[in-house]
Formats: sequence, structure tokens, C-alpha cells
Amino acid sequence: MAEPILEPGTDPTPGGEEAKTYTEEDVAGLRSQWEKEMEGRLEQAKKDGMSEAERLAKLTAEEKMQEKMKKLQEENESLKKNDARAKLEAETLKTLEREGLPSNFAALVMADDAEAVKQNISTMKEAYNAAVQAGVESRLKGKPPAAGGGSGFTKEEEVQSEIRKIIEGSR
Repeated sequence: MAEPILEPGTDPTPGGEEAKTYTEEDVAGLRSQWEKEMEGRLEQAKKDGMSEAERLAKLTAEEKMQEKMKKLQEENESLKKNDARAKLEAETLKTLEREGLPSNFAALVMADDAEAVKQNISTMKEAYNAAVQAGVESRLKGKPPAAGGGSGFTKEEEVQSEIRKIIEGSR
């Protein structure tokens, strides 16, 4: 068996402890142990399968029919749940689009019922808009311009001010 090649002064393991080496006999023993364990698991799986088959063989025709009905009902319920979930996801995507939110938020707002999804979308929209506003404000870093051209006056006040200046200037 070939020894691992290490450069002088290097540590073979990250924790600083000595590296464990295995001989071919060690590896063969470990492999044998693993094979025995897998064989045991296989035997147990076969027994479990046989006992289920034996149980089904002992059932009467009516009991077999009830078993089939039960399985079909479980499968039907599962399909209904999956269908309802798919419809809810589609509706969630439409609502996100209508609200102007990214569609990749769908996974974040999904819930078990439509009311919870609506509430989650509302909460997400508020947080998203606040974050966008904060981002815009941080990039602009300054006082936003006042409405009406920045003078602080309405258009009517500006006209009156101009008229006063003209009157006072003509005196």
C-alpha cells in the first residue's frame, strides 16, 4: 500500500491531530462489516414486504375493497390539496403583479389560505415600499424640492408678489 505523500512541515489534518491510516486488512474488515449491515437491512425489508403481502392475502374480498377505497380516498385528498395549492400560487402571482411587486416574492408570501396570503402581501408591500423609499432618499441625500417650483409659494402668491413689485417700483 502506498503511503500518502506530504511535504515536510505540513499538517495532514486541519485539527492538528495525527492522520489515521488504514491497512488493507482494516479496509477489508470495514467492508465486511458494512456488507453484513446492508444484508441485515435487506432481510428486514424483505420481511416487512412479506408481512404486508401476507396481511393482504388474509383479507376478505370486502376488506380488500375497503383497503383500495381508503388508498383512493387518500390519493384523492392529496390531489385536491395539490390542486388547491397550485391555484393559490397562481392567484398569489397575479396579486403580486397587480400590486407591482416582484413575482419572486411569491415564496415569501405563500400561506395555507388566501386570507393569510393577502395579509402577507400587504405586509410585504409596505416593507418593500418603505425600503425602496429609503434607498431613493439615501441616494439623493439632500432636501427634496418643495412643490410649486421651489419658492414655497403657490402660483397665485407668486403672481401677487410680482404685481406688488411692479406697483412699488413705479412709485
